[in-house]
Amino acid sequence: MRSKYILSGAIGGVFFAVPYLALNFGIVPSLIVGATAFGASTLATRESEIDKLGKKNLGVYKELLEENTNYIRSLKKLANMVDDTSIKNDVNEITKTSEKIINRLEKTPEKISQATNFLNYYLPITLKIMKKYEEIENEKLTSKEVRDFKLRITNLLTNIKSAFNMQLNNLYSTDMIDIDAEMKVFESVLKSDGLLGETIKKDSDEDGH
Repeated sequence: MRSKYILSGAIGGVFFAVPYLALNFGIVPSLIVGATAFGASTLATRESEIDKLGKKNLGVYKELLEENTNYIRSLKKLANMVDDTSIKNDVNEITKTSEKIINRLEKTPEKISQATNFLNYYLPITLKIMKKYEEIENEKLTSKEVRDFKLRITNLLTNIKSAFNMQLNNLYSTDMIDIDAEMKVFESVLKSDGLLGETIKKDSDEDGH
C-alpha cells in the first residue's frame, strides 16, 4: 500500500520541480501544481484498485458484507438474550465496532482485502461461539466445567474487542497517510506565503536588519 503513496509523491515532486526549475514558475504556483498532481495520482491509483476488483467480484464482496451485517444482527439478538451483564456489554461493544468496520468497507471497497479474515472467519466464528454460550447459559448449568467455559468466553471477548478495534484502526491507516501528505503540502504553501508563525518571524527579523 505504501508504494502507492511513494509513487504519487514522486509524481507530485516532478510536477512541482518542472514548473519551478525549468519553467521559472514561482514557488507557490509550482507547489499548487505539485499538490494537484499528487492528489490526482492518488485518486487514479485508488480507482485503479477498485477496477482490479472487477464488477463480478464487487458483487461477491457486496454479498459478503450483507452476510456479515446479518451476523452482526444475530449477535445483537444474542446479546439481549444473555443474562451475564459483563458478557452482554462485551458483545454489544463488539457489534458496534463491527458495524463501523462494515460501514468503512462499504465506502471503500478497495480496502476489503485488508479485512478478509474479519469477514470470512473472525465475525462468523464469534457468532458461532456466542450461540453455543447462550445455549449453555440458558440451561442454567452450574458445574465447574460450565464456570470454566464462561471464564474462557469472558477472556476471549476481551481479546476480540481489542482485535476488532485494531482492525478498524488499520482500515483508516492509509487515510491518515493521505491526509498527512496533504497537510505537508498545505504547510509548505502557507510558509511560502509567509502565513506561518516562524516564517513571519523570519521575515520580520530580516526587515529589522
